[in-house]
Amino acid sequence: MDKHEVSFEDKYSYEHSKGYYSKHQSFRKHLTTWFEGRMVKRASGIAGNPKVILDLPCGFGRLWPALIATGATKIIAADKSTGMLQVAKEMTPAEVLSRVTCIASTATEIELPDKSVDSIFCMRLLHHIHDKNYRLAIYHSFQRVARDTVVVSLWSQNSARYQRNKYKKSRDGKKPEEAVRKGDRYYFNIQEMEAEFIEGGFEIIGHTDMLPYISPWRTYVLKVT
Repeated sequence: MDKHEVSFEDKYSYEHSKGYYSKHQSFRKHLTTWFEGRMVKRASGIAGNPKVILDLPCGFGRLWPALIATGATKIIAADKSTGMLQVAKEMTPAEVLSRVTCIASTATEIELPDKSVDSIFCMRLLHHIHDKNYRLAIYHSFQRVARDTVVVSLWSQNSARYQRNKYKKSRDGKKPEEAVRKGDRYYFNIQEMEAEFIEGGFEIIGHTDMLPYISPWRTYVLKVT
C-alpha cells in the first residue's frame, strides 16, 4: 500500500466509479470538461505537444479526447482505482481507447520504467492534497518517469470562487484559514506553490487558467531538470 493516503482515494469502487461517470453526463459537467479540455490543449502547446503521455490520475478518461487532439500518439492511463479504470474501458469509444494503455498505479509509486514518457498530465489531484511532503513525493516520482515535462492542475486562491468561499466562511464565523478548504479540496497560494515546484526540482515554463480570476483551476507546465 502507498504510504501516502488521503481520504478521498479509497472511495472509488466500481459502483462508485459508475456513479461518478453518470454524474459527469450532465450539461453542466460536459461544459466543465470542455473548458478543462481547452486548458489541457493550451498546456500541451506550452509543453511542446508531447507524443507519449502518462495521464495520472486518469479517472474515467474524460480528457483523453483532448490529449489525442494535441497530437499525442500514446496515452498511458493510470489510476489507483481499478474500478475507475474498468469504467473507463467500458465507456470510452473504441477509436479513443485504441490509443490508450491502462495501468493501476499511484502517483508516488508509478509502475513504469525511468524516463518512459515524454510528459505527465496530473489533473485534479493536487487540490486534494494538503500535505506538502506528499506533494513533494509525487514530484520526485514524476521526475523519475517523465523525460521532459510535467503538467499539474490545482485550485488557486486568485479566483472569485475562493473569495466567495472566504466570505461564506467569515459569515459563518469560521477562522480565515479555514477558507482554504472546501470539503476534501484545497485552494493554494500561488506564490507558495510556485516556490514548491522549484523546490521539487522543476523549472516553471508556463501556466494557463481555465477562466482567469473566475475559476480556481490553474494548470502549470513544469520542465524536468
